[in-house]
Amino acid sequence: MRHWINATIAVAAAGLMAGCAAPTHTAVPTVPTTPTMSGPVEVVWLGQAGFKITSPGGKVIVTDPWLRTNPSAPSPYKELDGFGKIDVLLVSHGHFDHIADAPALSQRYNVPLRAPGT
Repeated sequence: MRHWINATIAVAAAGLMAGCAAPTHTAVPTVPTTPTMSGPVEVVWLGQAGFKITSPGGKVIVTDPWLRTNPSAPSPYKELDGFGKIDVLLVSHGHFDHIADAPALSQRYNVPLRAPGT
């Protein structure tokens, strides 16, 4: 029995190794390169699960915005005009404390709202 198990494992391993052989073509897809941005990434906590993330290139990402009625939200962002601009608006899920101000921000900054399933 033991020899049969060892032989089965050897055959399975040989089959796996054959399936992992190098491809016959050598074409490698290329990804367009962009200039690298240097500098810090700025992260501002907006309370609860909300963040304002500013990339080195100046792109502004806002996540899970519950601002106007959130006691933890920084006062400059409670009026929703404190962002200057928003390039990406992300919501993790549809609970009030993650999406409350997302529609208003989407309209005010003319940015699409992205969430799971959208």
